[in-house]
Amino acid sequence: MITVQIVNTKVRKPPDWKAFGPNGVQGYWLKDLPSLQDRTVRQINDVMNNTRDIPDWLTKGRTVLCQKDPQNWDEVDNFRPISCFPLMWKLMEDIISDVMYELLVEKSYLPLKQKGCKKKIRDTKDQFLIDKSILRDGRNA
Repeated sequence: MITVQIVNTKVRKPPDWKAFGPNGVQGYWLKDLPSLQDRTVRQINDVMNNTRDIPDWLTKGRTVLCQKDPQNWDEVDNFRPISCFPLMWKLMEDIISDVMYELLVEKSYLPLKQKGCKKKIRDTKDQFLIDKSILRDGRNA
């Protein structure tokens, strides 16, 4: 169950006057209007309980291709896509992923050996250092 406190902490992350996505709703309005936060909680809970469908405007974004190198303008791999989704989508996605993560940790569904899906773990660097030490020890033996 999503609460107002969860939404209140998550809504503080985006910048005030930066408009994400095509609808142009800015973070300021979500931060400083408590009635909007109450409504957001109800709507996210309705979506999670399958009593409400996700509106079409929430899932529509805008994708822009940015050049990596101006001299190679005709190569396909010279462009990287940047997608802009509505602020409400990002907020909902962040809240739901945190609630699901807490549930997985609480129920011990995340295996200890799968470090890549845990928060605040440097899995690639840790595994690289372990592999490096094993190879070094193997060569010295």
